[in-house]
Amino acid sequence: SFEYDEGKPVLQDVSFALEGGRTLALVGPTGGGKSTIVNLVCRFMDPTEGRVLLDGQDLRHFHPLELRRLFGLVFQDLYLFPVSVLDNLRAFRSDIPRERVVEAARTSGLHDLIESFDKGYDTILESRGTNLSYGQRQLMAFTRALVVDPPILVLDEATSSVDPGTERKIQETLERLTQGRTTLVVAHRLSTIRRADRILVIESGRIRESGSHDELMERGGHYAYLVKLQTG
Repeated sequence: SFEYDEGKPVLQDVSFALEGGRTLALVGPTGGGKSTIVNLVCRFMDPTEGRVLLDGQDLRHFHPLELRRLFGLVFQDLYLFPVSVLDNLRAFRSDIPRERVVEAARTSGLHDLIESFDKGYDTILESRGTNLSYGQRQLMAFTRALVVDPPILVLDEATSSVDPGTERKIQETLERLTQGRTTLVVAHRLSTIRRADRILVIESGRIRESGSHDELMERGGHYAYLVKLQTG
């Protein structure tokens, strides 16, 4: 359970397991508690009650740097630094070779765009990447995750504001990125999480439904209603 203000719970008795190498998706209305779960999983804050365990160990027992290195984060609002494309994509980790960055960019479909810049991978980006479109910034975020190659991937509304063409590119990159990787996804566009191993519907701080896409559609509950709403 978690509360920002005493006596006003944001999450109440939420309990679930995400097995290694599997994909778990969180869906539900805005303000239901999805992003709070992400913040607890990444240990940006600690639960008011209960524990978050990684391989059976409480997250509070990990050194912060050790814990951060395990996660690849792709959020709706990506921060890009006013340094080279290369350093942005390898997250300032000089131990990552240039070749690995280029290979990741080819995989995500970003390589041709980068090569079109005046200095290619050595081009200095504007602060927050304002010289790129929103879709291009999101592809940068996915490419960064590919470069860092984390064992745990966390995606929070990462495709909510991109155009259909960019979404297709991102979906292709996602399939490569999540294969065999432990992945937690917060999804607004439900088309992006149909292949998730398990989907949780989070509403008013509680888990209301749990199952695969097919199971939840057959159940005809809130998830099925949301899918029908988005697909017309």
